[in-house]
Amino acid sequence: MPRLRQHRAGLLLGIALLCLPLAMPASPQDDEAQARASLAELQARIKAVTGQLDQARSQLSSEQKQLREAERRLGELQTAIGNNRDAIRSTEAELASLARRSSELEAARDSQQVRIGTELRAAWQMGQQGTVKAVSYTHLTLPTTPYV
Repeated sequence: MPRLRQHRAGLLLGIALLCLPLAMPASPQDDEAQARASLAELQARIKAVTGQLDQARSQLSSEQKQLREAERRLGELQTAIGNNRDAIRSTEAELASLARRSSELEAARDSQQVRIGTELRAAWQMGQQGTVKAVSYTHLTLPTTPYV
């Protein structure tokens, strides 16, 4: 308990010493000099903060410009991606159509070969092999005219 009283007494003495300059009357010249010094210090701080603020605004403007450019490029890339996807779908559809057509043509060729084989066998069996002439496959698949 005595320590607490000593601590309180020391604390009160410290506060009193801090307030002592406030209680003493200062000369008007000292007050004016202090006020001018404080004003000059505040003006310097304001100038420094204003400079930092201007620099931050400039950087913000630059970064906003970069962001707008990046968003523009992103939009262009998204458009290009959409166009590529459409082209891929179209090409895949065309490829599927060509694959179906290829299957149809292969089936028609196979059918023609079977018919030709059947006709050749029938002609051979009937003894008419002399009238059967072999022609190239190209002549069988390409459109022909009476002159071929």
